[in-house]
Amino acid sequence: MACYMLCKQIEEGRCEVENEYTRLVRPEGNPKALKLMDITYDKVDKAWRGFPVIGKSALALKSKYESHDATKVHQDILSGAPEVEAEARGCRCGEVLRGLIRSEECPMFGRACKPMSPSGPCMVSAEGSCNIAYRFGKMRV
Repeated sequence: MACYMLCKQIEEGRCEVENEYTRLVRPEGNPKALKLMDITYDKVDKAWRGFPVIGKSALALKSKYESHDATKVHQDILSGAPEVEAEARGCRCGEVLRGLIRSEECPMFGRACKPMSPSGPCMVSAEGSCNIAYRFGKMRV
């Protein structure tokens, strides 16, 4: 149904969020779940891949639940872990994710960066944008 709805939007020149599950999902959301989320989490600022810090775009457990926060519980183990680099030198994954370039425009795409030897995060998993472009790029809709 999602593919149908997207194709219909393209055909009609629309670009919007639609709810296919109107029988169950209301525009205001699930009040009980929203209340539990508000009780359990704080909204925090977060930098997302390819984007600068976006205010209140992520959730973090409230301090009263920190005994369940793996980053705090396992801090001794995690403190020795190497920092993950945002992107490999030359990788343009962030630009791909923001829609500024196509995967094929990255200088590493299909050369130093392939599904079996990924250099950037967009190629790592089968769901990654570059991985998909590599496997199915010649198939144009």
